[in-house]
Amino acid sequence: MKSLQHTSFKTMLQYTPEEIKYFLDLAAKLKADKK
Repeated sequence: MKSLQHTSFKTMLQYTPEEIKYFLDLAAKLKADKK
């Protein structure tokens, strides 16, 4: 998995839909775990 550190939106366009879904799912999980 690529690192998102120092990543611009333009660079985000290089990610596959599966990778983007993974990042969104991970963000939701981390947010839920924080509560």
